[in-house]
Amino acid sequence: MHREAGRRRDYGGRVRGALRHDKLRDTVRDIAARAQALLGFLDKAARAMKQELRKQKLRERMSLSAQEYGAMSAAVCENLACVGRITNARRIMAYYPCRNEPDILPFVNRCLEKGIKIAMPFVTGDGEMKAVSFETGCATRKNRFGIPEPHGTCGIEPEDIDVVLVPGAAFGRNGERVGSGRGYYDRFLSGMDAFKAGVCFDFQIAGDIGGEEHDVGMDVVVTDKRVIGETR
Repeated sequence: MHREAGRRRDYGGRVRGALRHDKLRDTVRDIAARAQALLGFLDKAARAMKQELRKQKLRERMSLSAQEYGAMSAAVCENLACVGRITNARRIMAYYPCRNEPDILPFVNRCLEKGIKIAMPFVTGDGEMKAVSFETGCATRKNRFGIPEPHGTCGIEPEDIDVVLVPGAAFGRNGERVGSGRGYYDRFLSGMDAFKAGVCFDFQIAGDIGGEEHDVGMDVVVTDKRVIGETR
């Protein structure tokens, strides 16, 4: 009889333990689901904030007069020339300015005169970006976005590029970048060891703007008024 009562107590203990385990498991699942929902909400809010910031800064950039744009672009070129990691590079990937991005082509020409090799972005048919060589006077064609690209030049491997000059809609003080929203530069720069220099006008600096997992940060940001970050 005592043995039977003991078995019943043992069975009852196992049942209660199983119920507690199930309850704990359900609680953990509920917490995980709530955390996932919160992360999704925060991610959605961050994307919305970046989209609004992108629109605001592009509006400001497009509102520049021709005189303002020329003077500020010249100042950007002068500040690029102050960054040793850029001027001591063997090959720099630059860009053709569009939608009032800083015009760095005068700086590019100076680099070519010094013997620094230049690459430019090229968007492929499958929507990816690669680097191609650029020389003074080389033929160009406009891509689907109306941006000139070198035509008939050879491709450059990412590991052969020392510095990438990266335009953007906005940058943070810690090197965060808000681009066009298409992700070309983030995909291209991912895993690269090249020195990454964001290029923009100073009003495009937006403090700490955070970033998403796939975003690639800059080593420095060069504006018409300053260089943010390590300059050696």
